[in-house]
Parts: sequence; C-alpha cells; structure tokens
Amino acid sequence: MIFTLFLRRELGLRFLSAVTFYLFAISCTTATDARPSYHVTPKLNWMNDPQRPFFLGEEWHMYYLYNADFNEANPNAGGGTEWYHVTSTDLVHWARRGVAIEKYKPNQNGIYLGDIETGSAVIDTYNTAGFGLNAVIALVT
Repeated sequence: MIFTLFLRRELGLRFLSAVTFYLFAISCTTATDARPSYHVTPKLNWMNDPQRPFFLGEEWHMYYLYNADFNEANPNAGGGTEWYHVTSTDLVHWARRGVAIEKYKPNQNGIYLGDIETGSAVIDTYNTAGFGLNAVIALVT
C-alpha cells in the first residue's frame, strides 16, 4: 500500500513536471541554430561584453560592445567596437535602440573618441556630472 501511494505520487509529479516543461517550451520564442531564445543577440555581426543592466523609467536598459564592420571571412579586419543600446520591460524580450556611442566620432568638444571599448553606465541620480537628474553617464575606455 505504501509503495502504491508512493508510486502514484511519483508518477503524478513526473506528469506535472512534463506538462509544465511542455507549456514552458511552447511559450518560448523559438531558437534557431544560431540564435538562442532568451539571450540578447545582435541582428548582424557580433557582440560582446554586455554591461550591467539598469532600470530607468519603465524599462531595463543594457549596453554591449558591438562591431558592425565585423567580417567573418577576415575577422582581423574588423573596424572596432561601439556601444549598442537595448531595452526591455521583462528582461526576456529586447528592443534594439541603436548605437549609443559611435566609434571614430568626435564628442561635443570635438575630440575624436576612436574605438570604444568596455566600461560602465550609471544613472546620475543627483546630477553630479551636470547633465541633469537621472542622466545616464557612460564611462568608457
């Protein structure tokens, strides 16, 4: 009798687990051979070094290094990286917002930035840098 109760409970749990997994699997965005379901990926070329996501306004913001000039046939000929911006309300579905910090462009003082590398983005909640309350400040190398 105890074995029968145990077996019924065990089979019930396995069935519930299988149903839960199935419902989860059909609700996921379908992955392809080259694209995962949940991870942020660029439409073309490659990305690396995602920065820490932060919540501002009604959505999450994240930046990552992106190389729009990457040439798969000649990886060493890539033209450097810039910061790309994506946003999300649920950390699963991401909207592409475009390049946030362009490479080889002058800043507002006319100084050319060159290749944009890693760094951090922070929210200036006290206007310490003078760009306004809650301005996003990027510290890059």
